[in-house]
Amino acid sequence: MSWQQGQSSRYRRQNRVLTAGLFALFYVYILFCVDPRLTYHLQCRVFQLNSAFLAEFASKPGGIAAYLAEFFTQLDYYPWIGALALTGVALSLFVSTASMLRTVGGRRYVLLSLVPAALLVVLHNDHAYPIEVGVSVLMVTVAFWVYARFTFRGTVPRLGAFAVLAAGTFYAVGGMVLLFALVCALFDARERRFLLMAMCVGIASVLPLAGAWWLFSVTPQQAYAWPWFTEGDWASAAMTVALYAFLPVSVSAVALHRWLKSIGLDSSAGTASAEDDVLREEDSGRPWRIRWGAFFVAVALAVFLTFDRDEQVLLRLDRYAQHGQWPELLASVQRHKSHPAFDVKQGIDRTTLLVHDINRALYHRGDLLINMFAFPQVGGSPSLLLSSEEFCLKNRRAFIKRSDLFFELGQINETERVTHELWASFGNHPLVFRRLVDVNVLKGRPHAARNYLRFMEHSLLYSSWAKGLLEELERDPQLSGNAELARLRNCMLRGDLAGAPVYKVPELRLMSQLDVNPTNRMAFEYLMAYWLLQGEHGKVAANIGRIAPLQYPRIPRHCEEALLLHMSETGKRNLNVAGHEISAASMQRFGGFQQIVSRFGHDQGQLWDALMRDYGNTYWFYERFGVTGFGEPVQVLSRNVDSGASLP
Repeated sequence: MSWQQGQSSRYRRQNRVLTAGLFALFYVYILFCVDPRLTYHLQCRVFQLNSAFLAEFASKPGGIAAYLAEFFTQLDYYPWIGALALTGVALSLFVSTASMLRTVGGRRYVLLSLVPAALLVVLHNDHAYPIEVGVSVLMVTVAFWVYARFTFRGTVPRLGAFAVLAAGTFYAVGGMVLLFALVCALFDARERRFLLMAMCVGIASVLPLAGAWWLFSVTPQQAYAWPWFTEGDWASAAMTVALYAFLPVSVSAVALHRWLKSIGLDSSAGTASAEDDVLREEDSGRPWRIRWGAFFVAVALAVFLTFDRDEQVLLRLDRYAQHGQWPELLASVQRHKSHPAFDVKQGIDRTTLLVHDINRALYHRGDLLINMFAFPQVGGSPSLLLSSEEFCLKNRRAFIKRSDLFFELGQINETERVTHELWASFGNHPLVFRRLVDVNVLKGRPHAARNYLRFMEHSLLYSSWAKGLLEELERDPQLSGNAELARLRNCMLRGDLAGAPVYKVPELRLMSQLDVNPTNRMAFEYLMAYWLLQGEHGKVAANIGRIAPLQYPRIPRHCEEALLLHMSETGKRNLNVAGHEISAASMQRFGGFQQIVSRFGHDQGQLWDALMRDYGNTYWFYERFGVTGFGEPVQVLSRNVDSGASLP
């Protein structure tokens, strides 16, 4: 082996090591920073392993890429596999791009070939970003590489090869066949095959229209459509455009570089081969290191600028709520007090769903009427019961939360209605089928429950769950051994009131549930919390006697605070507190609160500052300012009412 060959081999080994290191970093970053579980949380759908499900995708252009994307999304359920899958797509995109550019340019372009893979990883900082984009670009790249490798010189053979590849590309990726045709045209232009170039563009331009008219039941708009991310910001849109534009731009640039070299106008003119280009960099030891260093810095900067830590915190909290991980949710809220969504002075838009989850977590931990005002609350917000239909229509994830809340409260008719709305909004979300199975069992319709379970029986991730529950239903159609369903049977509303939407008459519904079952603790606590958030401490005082059947050891703290405020305003002392007494500690705190109010009441700013530290977690503070001070929670021994269990 000559010295020159040895140097070239060493340079290539270094390139391979650095490339492998980059993809290893991609994998670690996706696994630990992006967290594929959050991607699955946002994008999960039931993926079935049967021919009918495949046929849904195979019957339309672009269905193959969409089917593969759905499959890859399922892998995010297991984070290490999901990170491996996304890294694998990025690696495949690098390999196919490198092969493509080498075919066009006659030499390796390692760093240039890494650009689309890096863009793909950066784009997935947004957990809602569809992997279908990357899969589609990969398929187009492979199709072009196959076309460029054809050695046929004649126009007719090459046109035939293009037609076959274009038809397959259109079937696989839909309207992105136009991108394939554009790259092929640029390649043919380099070879001065201008007639072929024009014919290829013409075929690809009419192919989607012909497919829409004669082959597929789709509109022309659907046939020409490209995978796109409609929910992203301008940065995601710009990088998606860059990813799509990379193929034609890079092919043009590499072809131009090769042409300039052939006529002796580029900086490497006079070199004998591609290996000489490499050795010229190797001799100094600097240029290639500078290029690699600059590439790593650019990727790191792009990752840093596009990674939204605040949104990831909210998404993780949302996932905790969906999985019933209440201690983790409350602990995370305490750790992220400075999060913008917790700034209750900014209003209710960003905080509504989050505060809803916090209140559910507090109930399940036994702290709703003890620590509710130690966490963010905003007057006028529909967060407790998600009682604003207008808000829920603007925030799709509210359907999931309403379905869970109504089910836990025992409002089964409302649960069924909202779950069907959830189905219409999210498609075949696994939570839809879990909830409809429970609803139909509670309503004495085991046959309908079995139908939903048979659908889930063919799913990739939930087959075992569905098969196990089917066996239980065969043995016991009522699932009488299920403690949660047994509790809900005692809480269910029946008759005319069951059909009245809770967002119209929330307190009437909750009071009726307590009339049906006075031991329905959740209905009682949510009714009290509803009145507290409305500032109606008079209603709390009038209904505090409902506490008797629930066997509380003492009156919950926030109820005591409401009672004290009511007595102070009305002078009444003979309240029915079901044998309980207001604690001396609460009375002492109320005295201190009144003293501060009498001293600073003329200045709301000074009053806020004076009350914030010691009283920011009280109903009194909320009633005066309309928001909480998000102070430290009172240290009490929480009773875990119901940890909950949900399908991921």
